[in-house]
Amino acid sequence: MRNLLFILTMAFTVNVSAGDLPTIKIVEDKIFVLNINDWNNSELKVSFLNMIGEEIYSEKIAPSKMIYKEFNLQVLRKGTYQVVVSRKSGSVAYEIEVSDSGISKITGGSIETYSKGVSRDIISKIKSIY
Repeated sequence: MRNLLFILTMAFTVNVSAGDLPTIKIVEDKIFVLNINDWNNSELKVSFLNMIGEEIYSEKIAPSKMIYKEFNLQVLRKGTYQVVVSRKSGSVAYEIEVSDSGISKITGGSIETYSKGVSRDIISKIKSIY
């Protein structure tokens, strides 16, 4: 049964290596640069979520030769936020802790991928059973 669930999960996911994922680099106290890497060949959506999951900001980025996008978090209060970079084939999420003096911690980079026509709910259920 476990093998079947593993095969089903793999059938619905897209293989993405860590080298392909967008990365975040802090350049100043509350400013970071998002390196889009190989994700710039399709439309992206960058969303910022607060601790209760509300979207507080989002921006669509059209496919282009642009590789870097700067974000200024000066207006954000101290707290934990999630930055989600999405495209049709999947998304990657980062957790950012903002302190009074700047960005104090970035974690994440876990990827959620899904094939066209497969709902995220199905994949979530498969993963929770596994």
